[in-house]
Amino acid sequence: VATQQPVTTPQITTPTAAPNLVSLEGVAFFGSLGGLMAFLLMGFSPFRAVTYALAIVFSVVLINPATKVSLRDRLIAIGMWVLLTALARYTAPAVGSWGDALIWSMAGLMLVGLFASAWKEMLSNSFRTTAAGGLPLIVAAGCVGIVIGLVSRTGIGTGVPQAIIPLAGSNLFLGLVAIMLCSLVLGMGLPSAVSYLLLATIIGPVFADPALGVPILAAHLFIFYFGMMAMVTPPVALAAYATASIANADVMKSGIAAFRFSLAGFTLPFMFVYRPALCLMGQDGGSPLVWDVIIAVLAAVIGIVALSSALAGYLFGRLEGWLRLVLFLAAACALFPDQFGLLGNQIQLFDVIGAALLLFAGLWNGKSARRISA
Repeated sequence: VATQQPVTTPQITTPTAAPNLVSLEGVAFFGSLGGLMAFLLMGFSPFRAVTYALAIVFSVVLINPATKVSLRDRLIAIGMWVLLTALARYTAPAVGSWGDALIWSMAGLMLVGLFASAWKEMLSNSFRTTAAGGLPLIVAAGCVGIVIGLVSRTGIGTGVPQAIIPLAGSNLFLGLVAIMLCSLVLGMGLPSAVSYLLLATIIGPVFADPALGVPILAAHLFIFYFGMMAMVTPPVALAAYATASIANADVMKSGIAAFRFSLAGFTLPFMFVYRPALCLMGQDGGSPLVWDVIIAVLAAVIGIVALSSALAGYLFGRLEGWLRLVLFLAAACALFPDQFGLLGNQIQLFDVIGAALLLFAGLWNGKSARRISA
C-alpha cells in the first residue's frame, strides 16, 4: 500500500518596502539639533535656543501620522497652540515678541495636555523620563560646584603651579602627567569656555617657564584637550552620564566604557607638546617644514592605530594576546618622545620600529583572519 506523501505548498514571500531615506523622526532629531546650533550661533541664550529647538520637535510630533493620537486630537492641539501663541502675544503684558509668546504657548499647551486624555500618557512618560535622566547630571553638577568652591576659597590656584614647575623643570614628561591630572580634575563638568579659562588661569603659568621649551599654542591645546577629556573620565563624566540617561544604562558602567574607548585620545595632547608639527609649528614656535608635518602625522596615525587595536583586541580580526603586546610596543615606539635620529634627524629610529611592528602585526592578523574565514 502506497503511503500518501504530504503536499508541501511553496512559501510566497512578499517583498518588503524599502525604508524611506527621509522620515519625520529623522527630521525631528536632525532638525532640532541643527536648529539648536543655528539659534546659538544667532546669539540666543541657551535657554531660548533649547526652547526654540523644542518647538521644532513639537511641530513634528503634531504632524507625524505615527503619533499614537487621532488626527482630530492633533488638529485640535495645533489650533490650540496657534490660539495660545496669539493670546500671549496680544494680551500678556510681559510678552514683547513672538518668540516670548511661543515659549508661553508651549508651556500652556503642555499644561493643557496633561489634563487631556489623548495626550496625558505621552506627556507624563516624557516628563518622567526627562526627570530620571536629569538626576545624574544634577548630582554631577553639584559635585562640580564643590570643586570650584575649593579652588576659589583655598590657595590651590597658586599652589599648583609652584608644585608642578620644579617637577616639570627636571622631567617634562612627569610634569605633563601632573598637568594632565590637574586638568582632568579642574575640568570636571564645566562648559568648554569656562573650563579653558579656569585651566589657563591656574595651569597656564606652569608653561610660561621658558626652561620647559613648550610652544605656547601646544601648551594651551594640551590643557584645553584634557579639560574636555574630563567629560568622559569618571567619576564625573558628564557626557557619559548624559548618554547613560538616554540609553537607560548604568551610569558608572557607561563612564568606565567611555573612558576605555577614549584611552587612545589621551596620547594626542602629549604629541602636541613633543611633536609641535602636528599643530603646524616648529620647535621654536615658527613655521615647520613640510617633511616634519608629514612625519608627525604618520607617527601619530601609527601610534593611535596600534594603541586602539591593542585596547580593542581587534585589527583585521580578533587579536591573540601576544599580538596585542606587540601592538602596545608599536604604540609606545611611535609615541616615544626622546628618540634617536636617522638620516640626519629626518626620521626617528623608534618611529621606524613602531611602523615595522604595526606592519608585522597587521600582516599576521590579516593572514589569520583570512584563514579563519576560509
